[in-house]
Amino acid sequence: RSSDLSCYSKIHLFSLNYLHLNDVENSNFTISDIVIGLAREQRFTGQSFHPKSVLSHIIDGYEKLTYEKFKRLGGEKSGDGFNDFLFQWLMHDIAEAFIKDIPQPIKKNFPSYEKVEERILKAASKKYGFKYPFSTGIIVLDNEDKEVPQEDKPFIINEPEKEMAEKIRLFIEIFDNLTGWHFMDESAQILKQL
Repeated sequence: RSSDLSCYSKIHLFSLNYLHLNDVENSNFTISDIVIGLAREQRFTGQSFHPKSVLSHIIDGYEKLTYEKFKRLGGEKSGDGFNDFLFQWLMHDIAEAFIKDIPQPIKKNFPSYEKVEERILKAASKKYGFKYPFSTGIIVLDNEDKEVPQEDKPFIINEPEKEMAEKIRLFIEIFDNLTGWHFMDESAQILKQL
């Protein structure tokens, strides 16, 4: 039996490509890989009363991000334009599509996790053109989104598939609008498989 563990340093992706954890910069990950991973990854380690995917967190935050909030978070002072700030928000958790959403207190005890997260964000920043490291306002905004129990909602195991398909479509549409790239064909392929 081989003792070579190099096969464990890559992740087989939705696009049938691989994300090589030791060579993220040369990996061929796609927006489809990102959005599917975000849709399937639960926030709060899946332990919240009402499930919320990382994708839902991103879309919900995006929809609430007004120009006034951008200014309050110091976006203008950081030199970011509003669209640049929106794009940072859209992409701020994309590493979690590949390496899980781990709570901050635990994450800080795993420096190797933080290194891989950093590699993914740097590579994605270079590939897709968003600012990284992120503006301070993005970190503040992310920390504001904590679970608020909502007893008026019925208990469910997962977010409904129809809602997730719509959030996948929205993510790619927002990405297209902010960047000028056009991935709606790729999005259609994903939606057909849901």
